[in-house]
Amino acid sequence: MSAPDNMKREGALDKVLDIIASRGSFQRIVALLRHSTREEIVGLSVEDAVMAPLTEAGRTLARDFGRQLPPDRALRLYHSEVPRCVDTAERVGAGFEEAGGKVMAFAKKDALAASFIQDPRVVAREFGLRGPRGFVDSWLAGDLAPEVLDPLDVAGAGQLQCMLEEIPEDADPQEPCLDLH
Repeated sequence: MSAPDNMKREGALDKVLDIIASRGSFQRIVALLRHSTREEIVGLSVEDAVMAPLTEAGRTLARDFGRQLPPDRALRLYHSEVPRCVDTAERVGAGFEEAGGKVMAFAKKDALAASFIQDPRVVAREFGLRGPRGFVDSWLAGDLAPEVLDPLDVAGAGQLQCMLEEIPEDADPQEPCLDLH
């Protein structure tokens, strides 16, 4: 089963949209998302990992997700320089605007490009050898050395800091804004 079918089956996208809707229209929401569904990474090099594009289903899924976001919020999109991440953000933004929303910001954030990876060559090789689930399981178990990949808590704290940096100090917490990273 393809990842988009699996996400729909498990209701993952609906759960995200339900959470956003449940926060009311007068509250800022900041969320971290992965890129949409990509082609399989077939090689073991960093370039193979970085350059795997979205599938056609992934492109459609990203645009559909944007169409379903509440258009009464301002949308600010942040992405890494990885092409599939840019593509995902562009398509989410396009879908959002098709639904009558307004994208207020669209910006590259270098820290979103897995800044917690210390040795990209080893990570690419391990990901290729273990597969996505095996790689994540190894990371969660602490089986990957910190010289290769920051521990999960350190990586999470770094990503959170990256997201919080975009909120102005004088921002109104009730501003109806949706920041997707």
